[in-house]
Amino acid sequence: MSNLPLRVLLNLTDQNFAENVENLRAQVTAAGANIEVQQNLSANGFLDLISSLLPHEQVAVIDQGLVTGQAMIDALVKGQWSTSGVLVKSSGGSVSNFNARVIHKRVVSAATAEHHVTTPTHSMLGFIRISSDEKSRAAVQHARDYCSGVLREINLGDLITVALVRAGAPVVAIGITGVCERANSVDQLVSAKQELITQDENAIRLQRALRADDGFYSTFVLRKLSQKVTMFAIRNNWTPNQITLTSLIVALVVAGFFATGWWPLMILGAIGVQASIVIDCADGEVARYTGVSSQRGAWLDASTDRVKEYALYAGLAFGASHHGMNLWPLAMSVMVLQTVRHMSDYNFNAVQVIRESAVLPTPLPNKIDSGVISNGTILDTSAQLNSNSKVRWLKKVIHFPIGERWLIISLGALFNAPAVALWGLLVFGLVGISYTTVGRVLRSKNWNHPQAISGSEVLARQIDPGLGAAW
Repeated sequence: MSNLPLRVLLNLTDQNFAENVENLRAQVTAAGANIEVQQNLSANGFLDLISSLLPHEQVAVIDQGLVTGQAMIDALVKGQWSTSGVLVKSSGGSVSNFNARVIHKRVVSAATAEHHVTTPTHSMLGFIRISSDEKSRAAVQHARDYCSGVLREINLGDLITVALVRAGAPVVAIGITGVCERANSVDQLVSAKQELITQDENAIRLQRALRADDGFYSTFVLRKLSQKVTMFAIRNNWTPNQITLTSLIVALVVAGFFATGWWPLMILGAIGVQASIVIDCADGEVARYTGVSSQRGAWLDASTDRVKEYALYAGLAFGASHHGMNLWPLAMSVMVLQTVRHMSDYNFNAVQVIRESAVLPTPLPNKIDSGVISNGTILDTSAQLNSNSKVRWLKKVIHFPIGERWLIISLGALFNAPAVALWGLLVFGLVGISYTTVGRVLRSKNWNHPQAISGSEVLARQIDPGLGAAW
Protein backbone atom coordinates (compact mmCIF):
# COMPACT_ATOMS: atom_id res chain seq x y z
CA MET A 1 0.00 0.00 0.00
CA SER A 2 1.17 3.51 -0.76
CA ASN A 3 1.76 5.93 2.13
CA LEU A 4 1.75 8.94 -0.17
CA PRO A 5 -0.97 11.55 0.40
CA LEU A 6 -3.90 11.72 -2.00
CA ARG A 7 -4.74 14.77 -4.11
CA VAL A 8 -8.15 14.80 -5.81
CA LEU A 9 -8.48 16.77 -9.05
CA LEU A 10 -11.64 17.88 -10.85
CA ASN A 11 -11.95 19.94 -14.03
CA LEU A 12 -15.24 21.84 -14.34
CA THR A 13 -15.96 22.31 -18.05
CA ASP A 14 -19.75 22.77 -17.95
CA GLN A 15 -21.35 25.33 -15.61
CA ASN A 16 -24.53 23.23 -15.51
CA PHE A 17 -22.56 20.90 -13.21
CA ALA A 18 -21.21 23.65 -10.93
CA GLU A 19 -23.58 22.80 -8.08
CA ASN A 20 -22.72 19.10 -8.31
CA VAL A 21 -19.02 19.96 -8.28
CA GLU A 22 -19.48 21.94 -5.06
CA ASN A 23 -21.24 18.93 -3.57
CA LEU A 24 -18.35 16.68 -4.62
CA ARG A 25 -15.91 19.16 -3.10
CA ALA A 26 -17.76 19.00 0.22
CA GLN A 27 -17.90 15.18 0.13
CA VAL A 28 -14.19 14.77 -0.63
CA THR A 29 -13.25 17.29 2.06
CA ALA A 30 -15.46 15.48 4.58
CA ALA A 31 -13.62 12.26 3.68
CA GLY A 32 -10.36 13.92 4.72
CA ALA A 33 -8.69 14.45 1.34
CA ASN A 34 -7.46 17.54 -0.48
CA ILE A 35 -9.43 18.46 -3.60
CA GLU A 36 -8.41 20.93 -6.28
CA VAL A 37 -11.12 22.15 -8.67
CA GLN A 38 -9.98 23.60 -12.00
CA GLN A 39 -12.10 25.73 -14.32
CA ASN A 40 -11.98 24.82 -18.03
CA LEU A 41 -8.34 23.79 -17.84
CA SER A 42 -7.07 22.49 -21.18
CA ALA A 43 -6.50 18.77 -21.62
CA ASN A 44 -2.75 19.26 -21.89
CA GLY A 45 -2.71 21.54 -18.86
CA PHE A 46 -4.72 19.06 -16.77
CA LEU A 47 -2.46 16.14 -17.70
CA ASP A 48 0.63 18.26 -17.02
CA LEU A 49 -0.78 19.03 -13.57
CA ILE A 50 -1.23 15.34 -12.87
CA SER A 51 2.31 14.59 -14.06
CA SER A 52 3.73 17.25 -11.77
CA LEU A 53 1.94 15.81 -8.73
CA LEU A 54 2.46 12.08 -9.25
CA PRO A 55 6.10 11.82 -8.09
CA HIS A 56 5.06 13.14 -4.67
CA GLU A 57 1.39 12.21 -4.28
CA GLN A 58 -1.23 9.76 -5.36
CA VAL A 59 -3.73 11.49 -7.62
CA ALA A 60 -7.43 10.83 -8.11
CA VAL A 61 -9.54 12.36 -10.88
CA ILE A 62 -13.28 12.82 -10.40
CA ASP A 63 -15.70 13.51 -13.22
CA GLN A 64 -17.93 16.56 -12.79
CA GLY A 65 -20.99 14.36 -13.39
CA LEU A 66 -20.34 11.75 -10.69
CA VAL A 67 -23.28 11.44 -8.29
CA THR A 68 -22.93 9.21 -5.25
CA GLY A 69 -23.27 9.22 -1.47
CA GLN A 70 -20.79 10.10 1.24
CA ALA A 71 -20.21 6.44 2.13
CA MET A 72 -19.01 5.68 -1.40
CA ILE A 73 -16.81 8.81 -1.51
CA ASP A 74 -15.28 7.80 1.83
CA ALA A 75 -14.46 4.35 0.43
CA LEU A 76 -12.91 5.84 -2.71
CA VAL A 77 -10.83 8.45 -0.90
CA LYS A 78 -9.86 6.58 2.27
CA GLY A 79 -9.28 3.21 0.67
CA GLN A 80 -5.62 2.26 0.25
CA TRP A 81 -4.44 0.60 -2.95
CA SER A 82 -0.93 -0.15 -4.11
CA THR A 83 -2.19 0.05 -7.72
CA SER A 84 -4.45 2.33 -9.70
CA GLY A 85 -8.22 1.87 -9.41
CA VAL A 86 -11.29 2.81 -11.45
CA LEU A 87 -14.91 3.01 -10.27
CA VAL A 88 -17.13 0.74 -12.40
CA LYS A 89 -20.53 -0.89 -12.45
CA SER A 90 -21.81 -3.85 -14.44
CA SER A 91 -23.26 -2.78 -17.77
CA GLY A 92 -24.62 -6.07 -19.05
CA GLY A 93 -22.61 -5.63 -22.24
CA SER A 94 -24.31 -2.41 -23.35
CA VAL A 95 -22.19 -0.15 -25.56
CA SER A 96 -21.15 3.37 -24.57
CA ASN A 97 -18.15 5.69 -24.57
CA PHE A 98 -17.52 4.64 -20.97
CA ASN A 99 -17.12 0.92 -21.60
CA ALA A 100 -14.66 -1.31 -19.81
CA ARG A 101 -13.92 -5.01 -19.66
CA VAL A 102 -13.21 -6.45 -16.23
CA ILE A 103 -11.63 -9.83 -15.45
CA HIS A 104 -10.82 -10.91 -11.88
CA LYS A 105 -11.58 -7.39 -10.63
CA ARG A 106 -8.97 -5.96 -13.01
CA VAL A 107 -9.73 -3.58 -15.88
CA VAL A 108 -8.26 -5.18 -19.00
CA SER A 109 -9.74 -2.79 -21.57
CA ALA A 110 -11.28 0.68 -21.44
CA ALA A 111 -12.96 3.06 -23.87
CA THR A 112 -13.05 6.71 -24.78
CA ALA A 113 -14.73 8.49 -27.68
CA GLU A 114 -11.68 7.35 -29.70
CA HIS A 115 -11.09 3.89 -28.22
CA HIS A 116 -13.35 0.85 -28.29
CA VAL A 117 -13.63 -2.23 -26.06
CA THR A 118 -13.88 -5.82 -27.20
CA THR A 119 -16.86 -7.47 -25.44
CA PRO A 120 -17.48 -4.87 -22.68
CA THR A 121 -18.72 -5.97 -19.26
CA HIS A 122 -18.76 -2.73 -17.21
CA SER A 123 -19.14 1.03 -17.43
CA MET A 124 -16.70 3.53 -15.92
CA LEU A 125 -18.33 6.03 -13.58
CA GLY A 126 -15.89 8.91 -13.55
CA PHE A 127 -13.43 8.20 -10.75
CA ILE A 128 -9.86 7.01 -11.22
CA ARG A 129 -7.16 6.77 -8.60
CA ILE A 130 -3.68 6.86 -10.17
CA SER A 131 -0.73 5.12 -8.55
CA SER A 132 2.51 7.08 -8.34
CA ASP A 133 4.75 4.29 -9.67
CA GLU A 134 6.98 4.76 -12.69
CA LYS A 135 4.78 2.82 -15.12
CA SER A 136 1.71 4.89 -14.19
CA ARG A 137 3.62 8.16 -14.57
CA ALA A 138 4.78 7.05 -18.01
CA ALA A 139 1.19 6.16 -18.97
CA VAL A 140 -0.01 9.66 -18.03
CA GLN A 141 2.72 11.11 -20.22
CA HIS A 142 1.62 8.87 -23.09
CA ALA A 143 -1.92 10.20 -22.62
CA ARG A 144 -0.51 13.75 -22.75
CA ASP A 145 1.35 13.03 -25.99
CA TYR A 146 -1.70 11.36 -27.54
CA CYS A 147 -4.03 14.17 -26.50
CA SER A 148 -1.89 16.76 -28.26
CA GLY A 149 -2.70 15.24 -31.63
CA VAL A 150 -6.44 14.65 -31.16
CA LEU A 151 -8.98 17.30 -32.11
CA ARG A 152 -12.02 15.50 -30.71
CA GLU A 153 -12.84 16.12 -27.05
CA ILE A 154 -11.98 13.12 -24.85
CA ASN A 155 -12.81 12.55 -21.22
CA LEU A 156 -9.41 12.74 -19.52
CA GLY A 157 -10.20 10.30 -16.72
CA ASP A 158 -11.18 7.68 -19.28
CA LEU A 159 -8.14 8.46 -21.42
CA ILE A 160 -5.82 7.97 -18.44
CA THR A 161 -7.52 4.64 -17.74
CA VAL A 162 -6.96 3.53 -21.33
CA ALA A 163 -3.32 4.64 -21.15
CA LEU A 164 -2.73 2.76 -17.89
CA VAL A 165 -4.32 -0.45 -19.14
CA ARG A 166 -2.53 -0.38 -22.48
CA ALA A 167 0.78 0.26 -20.75
CA GLY A 168 0.28 -2.93 -18.75
CA ALA A 169 -0.16 -1.12 -15.42
CA PRO A 170 -2.56 -2.97 -13.09
CA VAL A 171 -5.89 -1.18 -12.68
CA VAL A 172 -8.29 -2.46 -10.02
CA ALA A 173 -12.02 -2.35 -10.77
CA ILE A 174 -13.69 -0.67 -7.77
CA GLY A 175 -17.25 -1.92 -7.40
CA ILE A 176 -20.13 0.32 -6.35
CA THR A 177 -22.58 0.15 -3.47
CA GLY A 178 -25.80 2.15 -3.46
CA VAL A 179 -26.55 5.04 -5.81
CA CYS A 180 -23.62 5.74 -8.10
CA GLU A 181 -24.18 7.35 -11.49
CA ARG A 182 -22.25 9.32 -14.08
CA ALA A 183 -24.55 12.07 -15.30
CA ASN A 184 -23.97 13.51 -18.77
CA SER A 185 -26.91 15.92 -18.78
CA VAL A 186 -28.89 18.04 -16.35
CA ASP A 187 -31.82 15.61 -16.54
CA GLN A 188 -29.59 12.66 -15.60
CA LEU A 189 -28.09 14.74 -12.80
CA VAL A 190 -31.48 15.61 -11.32
CA SER A 191 -32.69 12.00 -11.58
CA ALA A 192 -29.61 10.61 -9.84
CA LYS A 193 -29.79 13.17 -7.03
CA GLN A 194 -33.45 12.41 -6.40
CA GLU A 195 -32.60 8.73 -6.06
CA LEU A 196 -29.73 9.58 -3.72
CA ILE A 197 -31.94 11.51 -1.29
CA THR A 198 -33.63 8.35 0.00
CA GLN A 199 -30.38 6.42 0.51
CA ASP A 200 -29.38 5.27 4.00
CA GLU A 201 -25.65 6.02 4.19
CA ASN A 202 -25.06 3.86 7.27
CA ALA A 203 -26.65 0.89 5.51
CA ILE A 204 -24.35 1.48 2.54
CA ARG A 205 -21.29 1.59 4.82
CA LEU A 206 -22.27 -1.69 6.44
CA GLN A 207 -22.98 -3.29 3.07
CA ARG A 208 -19.52 -2.27 1.82
CA ALA A 209 -17.99 -3.62 5.01
CA LEU A 210 -19.28 -7.14 4.35
CA ARG A 211 -16.84 -9.43 2.60
CA ALA A 212 -17.83 -10.22 -0.95
CA ASP A 213 -17.87 -13.77 -2.33
CA ASP A 214 -17.78 -15.49 1.07
CA GLY A 215 -18.59 -19.12 1.83
CA PHE A 216 -22.10 -20.51 2.33
CA TYR A 217 -22.06 -20.82 6.13
CA SER A 218 -20.20 -17.52 6.52
CA THR A 219 -22.67 -15.66 4.30
CA PHE A 220 -25.91 -16.99 5.74
CA VAL A 221 -24.95 -17.42 9.40
CA LEU A 222 -21.66 -15.90 10.54
CA ARG A 223 -21.96 -12.56 8.73
CA LYS A 224 -25.47 -12.06 10.10
CA LEU A 225 -24.02 -12.25 13.61
CA SER A 226 -20.76 -10.43 12.90
CA GLN A 227 -22.63 -7.31 11.77
CA LYS A 228 -23.82 -6.83 15.35
CA VAL A 229 -20.26 -7.25 16.66
CA THR A 230 -19.04 -4.81 14.02
CA MET A 231 -21.47 -2.07 15.01
CA PHE A 232 -20.67 -2.63 18.71
CA ALA A 233 -16.94 -2.37 17.95
CA ILE A 234 -17.39 0.82 15.94
CA ARG A 235 -19.46 2.45 18.70
CA ASN A 236 -16.70 1.60 21.19
CA ASN A 237 -13.80 2.62 18.91
CA TRP A 238 -12.24 -0.84 18.71
CA THR A 239 -9.52 -1.14 16.08
CA PRO A 240 -9.41 -4.07 13.63
CA ASN A 241 -6.19 -5.36 15.20
CA GLN A 242 -7.76 -5.34 18.67
CA ILE A 243 -10.64 -7.42 17.33
CA THR A 244 -8.22 -9.84 15.64
CA LEU A 245 -6.32 -10.36 18.89
CA THR A 246 -9.59 -10.82 20.81
CA SER A 247 -10.59 -13.58 18.39
CA LEU A 248 -7.15 -15.19 18.87
CA ILE A 249 -7.45 -15.13 22.66
CA VAL A 250 -10.94 -16.67 22.56
CA ALA A 251 -9.76 -19.46 20.24
CA LEU A 252 -6.71 -20.26 22.39
CA VAL A 253 -8.91 -20.43 25.51
CA VAL A 254 -11.26 -22.77 23.62
CA ALA A 255 -8.29 -24.95 22.60
CA GLY A 256 -7.47 -25.18 26.30
CA PHE A 257 -11.03 -26.29 27.02
CA PHE A 258 -10.74 -28.98 24.35
CA ALA A 259 -7.44 -30.16 25.83
CA THR A 260 -9.15 -31.07 29.11
CA GLY A 261 -11.31 -33.68 27.39
CA TRP A 262 -14.09 -32.83 29.86
CA TRP A 263 -17.44 -32.80 28.07
CA PRO A 264 -18.98 -29.73 29.80
CA LEU A 265 -15.94 -27.68 28.76
CA MET A 266 -16.10 -29.25 25.28
CA ILE A 267 -19.68 -27.95 24.97
CA LEU A 268 -18.60 -24.52 26.15
CA GLY A 269 -15.69 -24.71 23.69
CA ALA A 270 -18.05 -25.54 20.82
CA ILE A 271 -19.88 -22.28 21.47
CA GLY A 272 -16.55 -20.47 21.87
CA VAL A 273 -15.37 -21.65 18.43
CA GLN A 274 -18.35 -19.96 16.82
CA ALA A 275 -17.84 -16.84 18.95
CA SER A 276 -14.20 -16.66 17.87
CA ILE A 277 -14.96 -16.88 14.16
CA VAL A 278 -17.82 -14.37 14.42
CA ILE A 279 -15.43 -11.93 16.11
CA ASP A 280 -12.84 -12.72 13.43
CA CYS A 281 -15.33 -11.77 10.71
CA ALA A 282 -15.81 -8.39 12.40
CA ASP A 283 -12.18 -7.24 12.15
CA GLY A 284 -12.29 -6.98 8.36
CA GLU A 285 -15.75 -5.44 8.47
CA VAL A 286 -14.58 -2.71 10.86
CA ALA A 287 -11.52 -2.07 8.66
CA ARG A 288 -13.69 -1.67 5.56
CA TYR A 289 -16.37 0.35 7.39
CA THR A 290 -13.91 2.85 8.83
CA GLY A 291 -11.38 2.80 5.99
CA VAL A 292 -8.63 1.88 8.50
CA SER A 293 -6.53 -0.90 7.01
CA SER A 294 -2.87 -1.80 6.77
CA GLN A 295 -0.56 -4.52 5.50
CA ARG A 296 0.31 -5.33 9.11
CA GLY A 297 -3.37 -5.82 9.93
CA ALA A 298 -3.88 -8.08 6.91
CA TRP A 299 -0.85 -10.17 7.90
CA LEU A 300 -2.01 -10.37 11.52
CA ASP A 301 -5.49 -11.51 10.47
CA ALA A 302 -4.21 -14.21 8.10
CA SER A 303 -1.50 -15.54 10.42
CA THR A 304 -3.70 -15.71 13.52
CA ASP A 305 -6.34 -17.62 11.55
CA ARG A 306 -3.81 -20.41 11.03
CA VAL A 307 -2.65 -20.32 14.68
CA LYS A 308 -6.24 -20.54 15.92
CA GLU A 309 -7.26 -23.38 13.65
CA TYR A 310 -4.19 -25.50 14.34
CA ALA A 311 -4.50 -24.87 18.09
CA LEU A 312 -8.06 -26.22 17.95
CA TYR A 313 -6.86 -29.37 16.17
CA ALA A 314 -4.19 -29.86 18.83
CA GLY A 315 -6.71 -29.24 21.61
CA LEU A 316 -9.02 -31.94 20.24
CA ALA A 317 -6.17 -34.44 19.96
CA PHE A 318 -4.81 -33.68 23.43
CA GLY A 319 -8.25 -33.95 25.00
CA ALA A 320 -8.86 -37.30 23.31
CA SER A 321 -5.65 -38.66 24.82
CA HIS A 322 -7.28 -38.45 28.26
CA HIS A 323 -9.76 -41.07 27.03
CA GLY A 324 -7.16 -43.43 25.62
CA MET A 325 -7.41 -42.23 21.98
CA ASN A 326 -4.30 -41.32 20.00
CA LEU A 327 -5.57 -38.75 17.49
CA TRP A 328 -2.27 -36.96 17.01
CA PRO A 329 -1.48 -38.60 13.62
CA LEU A 330 -4.96 -37.60 12.44
CA ALA A 331 -4.63 -34.05 13.76
CA MET A 332 -1.18 -33.66 12.13
CA SER A 333 -2.58 -34.95 8.83
CA VAL A 334 -5.32 -32.32 8.91
CA MET A 335 -2.74 -29.62 9.69
CA VAL A 336 -0.54 -30.68 6.77
CA LEU A 337 -3.54 -30.84 4.46
CA GLN A 338 -4.71 -27.36 5.42
CA THR A 339 -1.19 -25.94 5.04
CA VAL A 340 -0.95 -27.37 1.53
CA ARG A 341 -4.41 -26.01 0.71
CA HIS A 342 -3.65 -22.51 1.98
CA MET A 343 -0.39 -22.33 0.02
CA SER A 344 -1.91 -23.72 -3.16
CA ASP A 345 -4.96 -21.45 -2.90
CA TYR A 346 -2.80 -18.36 -2.46
CA ASN A 347 -0.36 -19.24 -5.23
CA PHE A 348 -2.93 -20.36 -7.76
CA ASN A 349 -5.16 -17.34 -7.22
CA ALA A 350 -2.20 -14.97 -7.58
CA VAL A 351 -0.96 -16.64 -10.78
CA GLN A 352 -4.51 -16.96 -12.13
CA VAL A 353 -5.11 -13.21 -11.85
CA ILE A 354 -1.82 -12.50 -13.63
CA ARG A 355 -2.52 -14.98 -16.43
CA GLU A 356 -6.21 -14.40 -17.04
CA SER A 357 -6.15 -10.61 -16.73
CA ALA A 358 -2.88 -10.19 -18.61
CA VAL A 359 -2.85 -7.34 -21.13
CA LEU A 360 -0.24 -7.06 -23.85
CA PRO A 361 1.04 -3.49 -24.32
CA THR A 362 -1.02 -1.75 -27.00
CA PRO A 363 -0.26 1.68 -28.52
CA LEU A 364 -2.74 4.44 -27.69
CA PRO A 365 -3.32 5.38 -31.35
CA ASN A 366 -4.94 1.94 -31.90
CA LYS A 367 -8.69 2.50 -31.93
CA ILE A 368 -9.50 -0.96 -30.57
CA ASP A 369 -7.84 -3.02 -27.84
CA SER A 370 -5.62 -6.03 -28.49
CA GLY A 371 -8.68 -8.27 -28.45
CA VAL A 372 -9.26 -9.61 -24.96
CA ILE A 373 -11.02 -12.88 -25.61
CA SER A 374 -12.38 -15.84 -23.68
CA ASN A 375 -9.83 -17.82 -21.68
CA GLY A 376 -11.29 -21.10 -22.92
CA THR A 377 -14.35 -23.30 -22.92
CA ILE A 378 -13.70 -24.63 -19.41
CA LEU A 379 -13.82 -21.08 -18.04
CA ASP A 380 -16.95 -20.28 -20.04
CA THR A 381 -18.65 -23.42 -18.72
CA SER A 382 -17.66 -22.54 -15.16
CA ALA A 383 -19.07 -19.03 -15.56
CA GLN A 384 -22.34 -20.43 -16.91
CA LEU A 385 -22.62 -22.82 -13.97
CA ASN A 386 -21.97 -19.99 -11.51
CA SER A 387 -24.92 -18.10 -12.95
CA ASN A 388 -27.12 -20.70 -11.22
CA SER A 389 -27.10 -19.68 -7.54
CA LYS A 390 -27.73 -23.22 -6.26
CA VAL A 391 -24.79 -24.62 -8.24
CA ARG A 392 -22.57 -21.71 -7.18
CA TRP A 393 -23.31 -22.27 -3.48
CA LEU A 394 -22.80 -26.03 -3.83
CA LYS A 395 -19.37 -25.40 -5.37
CA LYS A 396 -18.51 -23.12 -2.44
CA VAL A 397 -19.48 -25.79 0.10
CA ILE A 398 -17.39 -28.42 -1.73
CA HIS A 399 -14.42 -26.07 -1.58
CA PHE A 400 -14.73 -26.43 2.23
CA PRO A 401 -13.86 -22.92 3.43
CA ILE A 402 -13.08 -21.91 7.02
CA GLY A 403 -16.70 -21.38 8.09
CA GLU A 404 -17.62 -24.96 7.25
CA ARG A 405 -14.42 -26.30 8.83
CA TRP A 406 -15.08 -24.53 12.11
CA LEU A 407 -18.69 -25.70 12.08
CA ILE A 408 -17.46 -29.32 12.00
CA ILE A 409 -15.08 -28.58 14.88
CA SER A 410 -17.97 -27.17 16.93
CA LEU A 411 -20.25 -30.12 16.16
CA GLY A 412 -17.52 -32.62 17.08
CA ALA A 413 -16.91 -30.87 20.39
CA LEU A 414 -20.63 -30.49 21.12
CA PHE A 415 -21.20 -34.25 20.85
CA ASN A 416 -17.87 -35.10 22.51
CA ALA A 417 -16.63 -36.74 19.32
CA PRO A 418 -13.18 -35.30 18.52
CA ALA A 419 -12.33 -38.25 16.28
CA VAL A 420 -15.43 -37.63 14.17
CA ALA A 421 -14.52 -33.93 13.89
CA LEU A 422 -10.93 -34.62 12.80
CA TRP A 423 -11.94 -37.36 10.37
CA GLY A 424 -14.59 -35.06 8.94
CA LEU A 425 -12.00 -32.30 8.46
CA LEU A 426 -9.64 -34.73 6.73
CA VAL A 427 -12.21 -36.36 4.44
CA PHE A 428 -14.00 -33.17 3.40
CA GLY A 429 -10.63 -31.45 3.08
CA LEU A 430 -9.39 -34.14 0.70
CA VAL A 431 -12.59 -33.85 -1.34
CA GLY A 432 -12.16 -30.09 -1.49
CA ILE A 433 -8.51 -30.16 -2.54
CA SER A 434 -9.22 -32.86 -5.15
CA TYR A 435 -12.08 -30.83 -6.60
CA THR A 436 -10.08 -27.61 -6.77
CA THR A 437 -6.94 -29.30 -8.13
CA VAL A 438 -8.78 -30.96 -11.03
CA GLY A 439 -10.52 -27.66 -11.86
CA ARG A 440 -7.26 -25.74 -11.74
CA VAL A 441 -5.43 -28.21 -13.98
CA LEU A 442 -8.24 -27.99 -16.58
CA ARG A 443 -8.32 -24.20 -16.25
CA SER A 444 -4.58 -23.76 -16.64
CA LYS A 445 -4.56 -25.80 -19.85
CA ASN A 446 -6.20 -22.79 -21.50
CA TRP A 447 -3.44 -20.38 -20.49
CA ASN A 448 -1.57 -19.52 -23.65
CA HIS A 449 0.41 -16.45 -22.67
CA PRO A 450 3.99 -15.42 -23.40
CA GLN A 451 6.54 -16.57 -20.85
CA ALA A 452 6.92 -12.95 -19.72
CA ILE A 453 3.39 -13.17 -18.29
CA SER A 454 3.83 -16.58 -16.64
CA GLY A 455 3.29 -15.40 -13.07
CA SER A 456 6.36 -17.38 -12.02
CA GLU A 457 7.58 -14.43 -9.95
CA VAL A 458 4.82 -15.22 -7.42
CA LEU A 459 6.47 -18.58 -6.72
CA ALA A 460 10.04 -17.27 -7.05
CA ARG A 461 9.47 -14.84 -4.18
CA GLN A 462 8.75 -17.79 -1.89
CA ILE A 463 11.93 -19.74 -2.67
CA ASP A 464 13.75 -18.39 0.36
CA PRO A 465 15.63 -20.75 2.70
CA GLY A 466 15.72 -18.02 5.36
CA LEU A 467 18.41 -17.00 7.87
CA GLY A 468 20.09 -14.86 5.22
CA ALA A 469 20.94 -17.87 3.04
CA ALA A 470 20.25 -18.12 -0.69
CA TRP A 471 19.73 -21.02 -3.07
